[in-house]
Amino acid sequence: MTVFKALTEADVAEYRLNTEFLRYLEAFRSERSLEPHQVRVLDWGCGRGQATIVLERLGYNAMGADIDGESILNGRAFYRDPEIAAQRLRILDAQGRLDVPDETFDFVFSETVLEHVADLDAAVRELSRVMTTPSASVHVFPPRRGIIEDHLRMPFIHWLPKNQLRKLALFPYVALGIEPKWVKEGVRNKVRRYYDYSLAHTFYRSPVELRRTFERHGFDVEFAAARHPKVINHPVLGRVAGFPPLQRMLNVCVNAHLDPRESDRPADPIPLQWRSG
Repeated sequence: MTVFKALTEADVAEYRLNTEFLRYLEAFRSERSLEPHQVRVLDWGCGRGQATIVLERLGYNAMGADIDGESILNGRAFYRDPEIAAQRLRILDAQGRLDVPDETFDFVFSETVLEHVADLDAAVRELSRVMTTPSASVHVFPPRRGIIEDHLRMPFIHWLPKNQLRKLALFPYVALGIEPKWVKEGVRNKVRRYYDYSLAHTFYRSPVELRRTFERHGFDVEFAAARHPKVINHPVLGRVAGFPPLQRMLNVCVNAHLDPRESDRPADPIPLQWRSG
């Protein structure tokens, strides 16, 4: 897997930053009449740091952080100056803490990170600590009730409890070749690996639990999947996405944006995400 290799210019050139992050970031910057270099951005769960580098090249004051030290070291290899590399890409400690002062960042984003966080309360507490007030954050993550589990690529497997029932359900998927093909082993060993991964590295939570956790640490929360441009511009979904029951279904069943937002702001055509004071 490329994550275990030193990051190269070719890797960065091939990388495509999530357009939603950039859309929200530009809206946040425009709202405050700031230049890109005035906005301090954190890519939380950055992997090797491709997004961090892209944002740097767009003029933003960007930093990446990840708990996977190997990924960070492979990302740092991209930089010519080791000191700059160590400043730009940081390793979170075992508790998920980042060695920066309080209120360091104006904008935080993550992509497919929340579902890997075992102690969500501790993680959100740390995000609250490092973010300014007000500030913005966007978190994109696979939903608890999505049909296909994003990492194992198996339908409904994450709906099952983390016990032998889930392990047994893995066998037919692997036997049929419905799997990520991470390793070239027999069916039994693959099932063991995938099961262990799902136990230790995936933690799907309901929207209610996510909302309560973020609100407990000072965030105003909005799930904005129903207002994604692909939904709004869809010939069918766009016509009915304004109905509350469908909004709730979309927010639960499709990749979601968790959007902390000032509660006293009117709705924007482009939803901004805020941590309010």
